[in-house]
Amino acid sequence: MNKIFPYPPDPRINKKIEVREISLKFKGIFATEGIKKGEILFTNWNEGCVLRSREEIQKLPPAYRLVMETYSTELFENKYMGPSEEDPLLLPGHFINHSCDPNAWLISDHDVAARDDIEKGEQITIDYATFVVNFFESSRITNCLCGTALCRREVKEKDWLRMRKMYKGHFLGWIEKKIEQREL
Repeated sequence: MNKIFPYPPDPRINKKIEVREISLKFKGIFATEGIKKGEILFTNWNEGCVLRSREEIQKLPPAYRLVMETYSTELFENKYMGPSEEDPLLLPGHFINHSCDPNAWLISDHDVAARDDIEKGEQITIDYATFVVNFFESSRITNCLCGTALCRREVKEKDWLRMRKMYKGHFLGWIEKKIEQREL
C-alpha cells in the first residue's frame, strides 16, 4: 500500500481526497471515495501562496526556487503563484499530477472540479496546459507517463493553443483571453 500523507481538514479541499506516495519522492492525489462529475475538488487552491514573477523566481535560493518552479501555477502570464519561502507547506492541490486526458479541470481561476466521475482509489489528474504556458526548465514534462489514448508524449508551451477546443472554458482566465485574441 502506498504511504498516505494526512492533512488537517481544510474547507478549501474536498474531504474525499488524500495525498499518497506513488514512488520515492513522487506523490499524487487520490479519491478516498467516489466523486461525481462537477464536484469541487479544490476551492481557492492558491490561497496562502505568494505571487512572484519569473525573474524573481530565477533569483531565489536554489532549493526554494525548485519548490516554486515545481509547485506553482502561472496565475498571470509569467507571474507564478506558489508556496511561500517562510511557510512552504504544500497542500494537496500542489500534488495534482498531469494527464493528457484528465479527470479534473479548472472551473475558474481559483477552483478545480471533477471533469468526470472519479472512482474510489483513482488518481486525480489535470492537464497542465490549462494553467501553465511558460514552463521552467526544471518542471518540463518531456516524457509524459499518463498512458492515456490522448497522450501527447510531452507537455509543450503551445499546448494551450492546441487543446483550446477540448478545454474551452477551463483554462485560467488570462489563457482564455489569449485564445480569444488569436481566434478573432
